[in-house]
Amino acid sequence: MGEIIHPIDRIVGRNVRMMRALRGMSQTALGQQVGVTFQQIQKYEKGTNRVSASMLFEIAKVLDADVKSFFVEALPSSDDQHFAVPVAETFGTKLDLQIMQKLFEVRDARVKRQILELLDAIIDGQRDPAGEDRGSSASHPDYVG
Repeated sequence: MGEIIHPIDRIVGRNVRMMRALRGMSQTALGQQVGVTFQQIQKYEKGTNRVSASMLFEIAKVLDADVKSFFVEALPSSDDQHFAVPVAETFGTKLDLQIMQKLFEVRDARVKRQILELLDAIIDGQRDPAGEDRGSSASHPDYVG
């Protein structure tokens, strides 16, 4: 009988997979950069093998991520909203993932601020004057899709 996978190992692995995918990196490429096989990366991502602290540090460097970001969903909710939102709700669809991949390709901080302002305007436009969400843009009368 196999070992039971600890929930934290599963969360860390899922977040490694999500961050690797967001950066458009293969398991092979990540493995080469941290000195392990792609099979080992698969095992980390499934949670079947635990990621050591030193390996997690190396993975974080390669993925340009904060080590604590691998523990999203494992951390208690705090004032920091980044950790209050489960990863599954944040990156729920393939389209969400594609959008995030493109955002990671933008290097100019000024352009990133403009994108953020645009997204804020779009989100504000989805609310009626009472501040309620009007639903998807496809159901909006001005939608030209």
